[in-house]
Amino acid sequence: MASEQRAVCPENDALVEYMKKWWKDLSEKNGQKCSPNLESNVKKAFTIVCRHKSPIASPNDFLAIKGVGRWMLKEMQEFFKKDTSEIDSSPVKGKKTRGSRAYLPQKNSAAYALLIALYRGEKNGIEHMRKQELIDEAEASGLSGPQLGLKGAKVNQGHQGT
Repeated sequence: MASEQRAVCPENDALVEYMKKWWKDLSEKNGQKCSPNLESNVKKAFTIVCRHKSPIASPNDFLAIKGVGRWMLKEMQEFFKKDTSEIDSSPVKGKKTRGSRAYLPQKNSAAYALLIALYRGEKNGIEHMRKQELIDEAEASGLSGPQLGLKGAKVNQGHQGT
């Protein structure tokens, strides 16, 4: 890390010095184990913090800086120890969060036909279906579309009904 860099904003001098000390300790602790990618990211964040023109007084201010993420904030929490309760848990503007959704195959696909065939079999009380029975049932349903045949479909052979 460029130790000759100074903060543009005098209020950020303490943070810059803390970041230098933290990086030095991390480098000594890990030796040569720090990846070039990690080193590059830390240097970029350090440079941006040094060039930041307004005071960085809270964890939210620090997190809003480009190049600083939740990991870096966690590492700097000792510096912000008086303000850690102030961390905003909402996602950073511009980043989208995705919730987990159940798998739903595209309509008129082979996967869709297989899923419906399994569902119908379960509703009719069929506990097990062999691979060929499942393929035949899916093709008979006509849900895979006229041009999409299931003859070449790959079905997991790891677990077959007995």
